[in-house]
Amino acid sequence: MFPDSISVNFTVTIDPYMERAPGLADYTDFIKAVAIGEISTFNSYPATNISTTLSEYQNFMFTVTYTECYDVIDIKNPPKQVQAKYRFTEAEEDAPENAITETKSWAMPIRIGDTTLQHAWLQIDLGQMMRVTKLLVDTPASQRAPKRVRVDYSSTGINFVRGDEADIKFDKTISLKKVIITRYIKIIPITTNDVTANLKAIKLYNLKVFGCKEEKEISEMIQDKPDGTIMPQRQKEAFYAVRNFTISATDTVNYRHVAEDTINNIVYMCDVGSYRERVSCYTIDPSNTEYTSLPMYVRNIVGYSAVRGRMYLQDHSGTSALSSKDGKTLEVLSLTKLEEVKAEAGFVSAINIPGFDIKKLDSAATKISDTSTYTVSFNGISTSSGASLIKWNSCCVVDPE
Repeated sequence: MFPDSISVNFTVTIDPYMERAPGLADYTDFIKAVAIGEISTFNSYPATNISTTLSEYQNFMFTVTYTECYDVIDIKNPPKQVQAKYRFTEAEEDAPENAITETKSWAMPIRIGDTTLQHAWLQIDLGQMMRVTKLLVDTPASQRAPKRVRVDYSSTGINFVRGDEADIKFDKTISLKKVIITRYIKIIPITTNDVTANLKAIKLYNLKVFGCKEEKEISEMIQDKPDGTIMPQRQKEAFYAVRNFTISATDTVNYRHVAEDTINNIVYMCDVGSYRERVSCYTIDPSNTEYTSLPMYVRNIVGYSAVRGRMYLQDHSGTSALSSKDGKTLEVLSLTKLEEVKAEAGFVSAINIPGFDIKKLDSAATKISDTSTYTVSFNGISTSSGASLIKWNSCCVVDPE
């Protein structure tokens, strides 16, 4: 009278925390299940639904197949999906998207110091959530190259999870300890080869990300409506990317730059911070080598007006300007007023100190201004006598509050 079998549809999630490494063999598992039903109502009896056990507990054995994927993930729009913290210049040959090509490369500014590598990251937007199982990356011959990297990841492109470190193998592959389910990955060099750091830039090319789509087709049993209406599959791929904030080492606003108050003998400097993702700005009094950290809302140095005896700066919001006579006290002025000051005779703009190699920077013997006695070099700023005033790799380190 009644069927003696019941068909049950269910989904089992295996290893939800991705603790199994890629490439492991199949294994056997089981589910312990029991059927529970409700007594049907006849002539309003029973008045309430009563559940009852329809069977004993049964064990169902099944095989888990660990079919990890190693397909190359396609990057459809490299200029929008690949970015870096910095690039060597604005030239196309140094663009971050070159990292995924086989003929060109992405180049970092040439810097030395303990904190420079943490700012040498490359970020890739995979377009949607993906299972990332392996990476491959190469470096042109005779260039500075990463030997060990850290792979961070994020689903938003804003807040990243600190990933594991891994060595780049002889075949240029990077093996992951576990599968990463993510949309964004960030590759951060930890150590590099022995190529001279002050002569060669870190360069990457032929970067490939291996994996596959994380979300499969959704079952019609779940996707469709109870009345039989067939619903379309959910959209799983995005048509947007986070804004590209890559900074060129020749950028006067967002990269290392300096200016001098020649009347009061105060040097103003902005450079990559040791703990922040944006530049930190300072003033230096050469008479006593006193360093003063400017407020965090200062974005960049605009330039110096000898007529007014003031240094002009700008804040991160871009809505107001600042000026100072002593390198410590800041006064606010409008952007309109700043443009008037810049148009006046004798205004000297801040100069950019690019991330070029030691030979190029030192041979240029750049002065902060035409009337300045300070010379800019690869290692820092020196006085007319050759004494060191600032060293880029150790200057003005301030612990975050």
